[in-house]
Amino acid sequence: MSNLKLNTLDIKNYRSLENVHVEKLGRLNLITGRNNVGKSSLLEAVRLWASRTDANALLDIIEARDESLLPDNEIKPERDERQGDNSLLGCLCLFAGYPTIDLVRDRIEIVGNGATLSISIIEKEMEQENLPGLQQQLDSLFTRTKVLELSFDSPQKSVYLSLPAYYSRYRRQRFREPRFREKQVNIPCVSLGSSTLDSIESFSTASLWDNIALTDKEEFVLRGLKLIEPRIDRINFIQGGRLGRFPVIRVSGIDRPIPLHGLGDGVTRIFEIMLALVNAENGFLLIDEFENGLHYSVQAMAWETVLELATILNIQVFATSHSNDCVEAFEVVSENAADEMVLIRLTRGDEGVRAETLSSSKLSRRLELGREVR
Repeated sequence: MSNLKLNTLDIKNYRSLENVHVEKLGRLNLITGRNNVGKSSLLEAVRLWASRTDANALLDIIEARDESLLPDNEIKPERDERQGDNSLLGCLCLFAGYPTIDLVRDRIEIVGNGATLSISIIEKEMEQENLPGLQQQLDSLFTRTKVLELSFDSPQKSVYLSLPAYYSRYRRQRFREPRFREKQVNIPCVSLGSSTLDSIESFSTASLWDNIALTDKEEFVLRGLKLIEPRIDRINFIQGGRLGRFPVIRVSGIDRPIPLHGLGDGVTRIFEIMLALVNAENGFLLIDEFENGLHYSVQAMAWETVLELATILNIQVFATSHSNDCVEAFEVVSENAADEMVLIRLTRGDEGVRAETLSSSKLSRRLELGREVR
């Protein structure tokens, strides 16, 4: 990503976000709102937009919500008598209203800075081929079938995924890279889930560490850890245990390594945030429920550190929260950050979900009046 960041965002027909316009975005964006209003969906929309037509990003989102486990009752050839296989029909959950495959009328549109990612279901003549791990004879080389189309208009590109993908989730994981191995021109985007080790699994965490090992970015991660435990001097990954490679730290006054996770959720959470942050250079960092595991007393310092490093590394951050402590800490830091920090409040009314944006001055005034911003 260049020096420009996302300034506006429009989302249509994506999950609960049927027609949402975010009129202003900053470097740090905190999304608040009641449960099930669409906070996590907004993060997913940013991730899809940044990923352009990368099918793996869409598959990750579907699988993270267990939507790939849905049975493929709507499309199943008579000759396929196997039970228990899954399909890409979980993608129907992406469309507002949970439509069936025959009732998908409107496409999903995610528009940022005038560039549009669209997701739609269309009929297309596709060349048949044997899917990985599947021994099946096909009657013809071409068939007209419904497919999922991912299209991005700048630069213009479309990719297609066959909906009746008759192979199991295990096989898709195993063969996903060969199916979608084409190099994508997308924006770096790192997504962090709401609980520790939720979306960054142990092997991925180790890989993210390898990306920054022996660079100045190690010091950025260490600075974050010191917010929770000032005595931490060093960090590294070692082999062993059920996790394979796992993080260990050296603490002043103790002459042996200590597992990082043994210091509790606070240290683990700030480690995840800092490690994800330094791997998102020139791109996006998405954090679901920023405050999880962090005591209210360190949240302002955490926001300050994230803002500083995001500025240095040219990163735009989107985070969610339903904690008043987290919102107040965000507001305190935003007082000295001009319009770099924006709060986005999602509300649901008769006309659907709407987004209200509050920059630092408006947010400060709102909190002084005691009005609800979560």
